[in-house]
Amino acid sequence: MEIMVSLLILAVLMVSLFRMQASSIELARVSGFKQAAPLLAAQQISRLELGPEEPVENSGQFEGVWSGYQWQCRLSSADPGESGILSQDVSQKLIRIDLEIIGPSHADRFNLVTWRYVP
Repeated sequence: MEIMVSLLILAVLMVSLFRMQASSIELARVSGFKQAAPLLAAQQISRLELGPEEPVENSGQFEGVWSGYQWQCRLSSADPGESGILSQDVSQKLIRIDLEIIGPSHADRFNLVTWRYVP
């Protein structure tokens, strides 16, 4: 009977250790995505700065070390009534950039919304 109790305690201990290890690995994966996604978004925004000024929707994948990471982007004209602060002239010169970075597992997503002024 003592052997059965000790095996039960050992089994519970082993299951706890395996679950802790699994959650530690998941935490490291999520942390890696949360560090990489803003950097990848900044890289893609800088590419868009050189690109088209008209509204467009496109997507793609990163290469090299970041293969498996994807991005989706939508450029749209600003709605003059969206802010209520800006005049229509200024609103027409603003482009809204919606950028989404998608991790390799497709479960992790990072969204960024920014504006670009085109004189």
